[in-house]
Amino acid sequence: MPHKFDEEKQDQFIKDYELLKSTLAPDDRLLFMDAVHPTQTTKTTAGWIKKGEDKAIKTTGSRTRLNIVGAIELGNLGKAVIKEYKTSFKNW
Repeated sequence: MPHKFDEEKQDQFIKDYELLKSTLAPDDRLLFMDAVHPTQTTKTTAGWIKKGEDKAIKTTGSRTRLNIVGAIELGNLGKAVIKEYKTSFKNW
């Protein structure tokens, strides 16, 4: 059980979700969406290095963060919702 579980909030979510589903038109889609922000950097967590010695570790480029937003449709998980956007960051 999640440590912040609230049974009343969960019950309310289920009621709201069922109500929302009952109001959808036949062509409507109900998507669940979330975002992740993985980093593309070297992170040393462990290693075999003699005490008192320094060890050079190769790192990745300067691009350190990627923003990904994904959506799924329950009952149709194989059909991904994908769209790519050009960024306006000058140093990319």
